[in-house]
Amino acid sequence: MAVLNLLGKLNEKLLPEGWEMRFTVDGIPYFVDHNSKTTTYIDPHTGKSALDNRPPIAYVRDFKDSFE
Repeated sequence: MAVLNLLGKLNEKLLPEGWEMRFTVDGIPYFVDHNSKTTTYIDPHTGKSALDNRPPIAYVRDFKDSFE
């Protein structure tokens, strides 16, 4: 997690005033606009989604343990 925090700090220097980069628990970057109090996956540098070119996040729901 320290590496992700370091990457966020490095990228903050390139972000517009009032913006911050954070990461989800899955390591996906997202952007916080403190000016408008909103969040987005759209990178303000490039206009591209941080979700592009990423493998889909696996979703598994197992009810087995719930009923035993």
